[in-house]
Amino acid sequence: MSQILASIGQASYTWDISANEINWSENFAALIGFKQDADFKDARSFERMLTGDSGETRYSTVEKDAVSEVDKTGRVFQCIYSINAEFLEGEDPIWIEDTGRWYPDERGKPARAEGVVRIINERRKREENLQRRSDYDDLTGLPNRRYLQDYISHIISSSVIGSNSTAFLILALKDFEKINNIYGFAAGDEILTKIGKTLQGLMRSGDILARFSGAKFGVILKDCQQSEFPIAAYRLIDSIDDKVIKTSCGPVALRANIGACLLPRHAQNPTQAIACALDALKDAKKQRRIGIQLYDYHPDLIEAKRNVSTMVTRFIEALEAGAMHLAFQPIIDAESQSPVMYEALLRMDNVDEGMAENADFIKLASDLGLMRLVDLHALELVLDTLEEYPEAQISLNVTHETLIQGEWLTKLSSRLGQIKYGNERLMVELVAEQIPVESRDTIAAIRNLKELGCRVALDDFGSGSTAFTHLRDLGVCMVKIDGNLIAGLDQNPENCHFLENLCELAHAFNVQVAAEWVENVNTATKLDDWGFDFLQGKLYGMPLATAPWRKVSSDKADKQKSTAV
Repeated sequence: MSQILASIGQASYTWDISANEINWSENFAALIGFKQDADFKDARSFERMLTGDSGETRYSTVEKDAVSEVDKTGRVFQCIYSINAEFLEGEDPIWIEDTGRWYPDERGKPARAEGVVRIINERRKREENLQRRSDYDDLTGLPNRRYLQDYISHIISSSVIGSNSTAFLILALKDFEKINNIYGFAAGDEILTKIGKTLQGLMRSGDILARFSGAKFGVILKDCQQSEFPIAAYRLIDSIDDKVIKTSCGPVALRANIGACLLPRHAQNPTQAIACALDALKDAKKQRRIGIQLYDYHPDLIEAKRNVSTMVTRFIEALEAGAMHLAFQPIIDAESQSPVMYEALLRMDNVDEGMAENADFIKLASDLGLMRLVDLHALELVLDTLEEYPEAQISLNVTHETLIQGEWLTKLSSRLGQIKYGNERLMVELVAEQIPVESRDTIAAIRNLKELGCRVALDDFGSGSTAFTHLRDLGVCMVKIDGNLIAGLDQNPENCHFLENLCELAHAFNVQVAAEWVENVNTATKLDDWGFDFLQGKLYGMPLATAPWRKVSSDKADKQKSTAV
């Protein structure tokens, strides 16, 4: 039996628990590599050979598993421990997996056990590597966000309000994406590694520096009072701001911002701590000079956060349940004063049109990174509407990021051919300021839309510096002028010449022009005089959930589908 066990790297034993004796198989000493004078036959002596980082010992594993009722078949146990190198021929400790079954005496207490052991050094190394990878950032070698959150939780749970506070900082490198764009991601990684080493050199004993995300680092400063925070934060900022960093691609100079909060004063868990530090970081970025900001606790701010949290919950629930509908706002022909199409706007169910929730949830979705799901859901509803209402002429917004990813276009293409004249009755709007200059992906996506037979418009046009470039390169059929330029036109006469010239410029490219946020007759008259083609706004009607077209009967719908196919 010993030879068989030895051949598979294992050894066996029987353990007389009451007598404290272990009888090992003949191959055990050679398998483990014990020194000649090592005493491993006495159970307690054997356990004194184990290292401090071992898990539960065989004794503790068996003792805690004692049963109140006698079970003569015994109970299985397993434990993992390491043997100290001072008892071994080799220089390193040996990790053992010990698996066996213990049997009780008449009182149900462990009396005898038998089992097998095997060396698991390689497995232990793999597990330690996996643990390290889960807690440390591969690029910088610093602790990662997961480790940071666990440490914050430990600090908060072990702290008492009013005791020495700990500062939690998030340091963000400014305009770091430009480095990646100019020099490439390899240079960006090189810079992050060097900055990590620079910041690490400023840490005191007990402080923690971690890679938070992207170009952000998380810092925990132990025993840091509010009065000491500015000094500590300035030291970190000063080590980066405008310092030349030499990279393989050339020298680079960066600046940084810091947002911070105090623990446990400002937060009761890691999520709150991160939220507070990020809020402070937003304020730090607004500062003209040194961007350092400590979280400002204010009851009104807390209430606003609660409202946002409630809104987030409602929005996610509505999105998951499909509890959303379209509202339709007319787009008016400036000459005939008749509606030519309707813009479809996504709304949450059971919310009044005038409520702020309906005005804000799209921005909220954008902040949460959920616009792809919103865009796909809105598209599904619009396609259903085009199918149900054969007279419907609809304009639909889609975010630039969703459009170029392809899934939205694929869904549009797969259903559009089944809807009679669906392509001719749909106009797709893109927000002008979302579109980068000379974007090949955007040009390709717009070309795909036009090949499907859809019209393409630019929304919120005219407020950025790329208006001319977009008119020249994108080949859209319409631009919708940013409502901020239209609203209050009577009080902003300086906008008049700009709008008139902008309309003329668009027409020079054979592009129609629409004005949003038209609120009164005087504004509408001016826009018509300047040559605007379409008007949209409160003067002509707010978005309403009631569809403004006649619904097709089921028989007609079947005929239309067969004709389209």
